Amino acid sequence: MSALTSWFHQLIVGTHAQQTWTTHDSNLVLFETLSTKTPTRPALPTEIILRILSHPSRWVLASSAARDSPYVNHAVDAETPILETPPLCHPASLVRKIVFTFRSKDQGWSSFNEDYGSYRNSWTWFDASLRRLSGSGLSNAGLPIVEEETTRHFLQANRHAFREYQKYRKEIDRDHALLKELGDGDKVVLWACQRFPQWTNHVESAEIEVWALDALFAHE
Repeated sequence: MSALTSWFHQLIVGTHAQQTWTTHDSNLVLFETLSTKTPTRPALPTEIILRILSHPSRWVLASSAARDSPYVNHAVDAETPILETPPLCHPASLVRKIVFTFRSKDQGWSSFNEDYGSYRNSWTWFDASLRRLSGSGLSNAGLPIVEEETTRHFLQANRHAFREYQKYRKEIDRDHALLKELGDGDKVVLWACQRFPQWTNHVESAEIEVWALDALFAHE
């Protein structure tokens, strides 16, 4: 039995005692099943099993955050962080995509009738960034010294002068600059932005999901 297989076997024993079944639990059982020889088939090599478990349907939710309370800010040129995930405990190298979902609209009117309902000249939008500790150690109060913000990346604009809330789902993968910047312990931040007087970003709800390969790949 390989060291990786032995590690999985130990996890499986603990998994059977849990009441909540997760994708991670399913991956553990699948790994043990495929790595065990039976009368009708040989045990599969570890590299083949990991290839099967790398399929998107086997990814795990590594971190998430959600808000159901509405947000609105009438200040001019406001750029506000409205949601952030907890620090990423999962290995950042295993993250494969981040999904931002939100329901939003602008103020519902403007002086540019020809742009109504389009995304032209829309001055309410959403950005994403990362937050991370910029130093080591703790303050006297036992709190992290300081967090730094990474470069913000544009996600989505609201429809111009549209009165109804719209649902947006923006998915970024490993080719996106934000995911390339992601490090262990980082937080993912969603920003609601607006520019110029009278433009207002109304947010009904928002959610961030960070999807990754199972942590078992860290033992590969």
